[in-house]
Amino acid sequence: MRSTWLFVLLLVLPGLVSAHGPSRKSVKTEVSINAEPEKVWALIKDFCSIAAWNPGVTDCVADSPDQPQTIRTVTLADGQTLEEKLTKVAPETMRIQYTLVKSNADSLPVRTLGSIMTVKPADNGTSTLEYKAAFYRAYPGMDPPPELNDDACAQAITNL
Repeated sequence: MRSTWLFVLLLVLPGLVSAHGPSRKSVKTEVSINAEPEKVWALIKDFCSIAAWNPGVTDCVADSPDQPQTIRTVTLADGQTLEEKLTKVAPETMRIQYTLVKSNADSLPVRTLGSIMTVKPADNGTSTLEYKAAFYRAYPGMDPPPELNDDACAQAITNL
């Protein structure tokens, strides 16, 4: 009896392993800004200021002030929109955290996206803005077309 179950398990297990979908991926980028960290933070902590400093965003509308659970609708340069939720604001570490609530694979080919932006002091009164994101691609299968693979998703996030 025991050998029968072992045999069944050995037949089923490889199929379960190969049925696993895409794994979570991440991106990290930094940009140097010629401004004091406090000035950069004053801009970044405003959840809808993204339209003022990101050339890929033409408009932003938020449903409430900059408090956790605020939802913003971001209009991208191509006219598409994304909805994001502010999850955490940490003034003491100059960090803002948010997640994608409503994806739009036409503009950003991801199913889920969590982002963290942190302002860090750099040399001579300048700043470094660190952006980290974790995502799952929108294409659920194991063999996505090139424009929807992990590298394309990471590049789209980095470009935005």
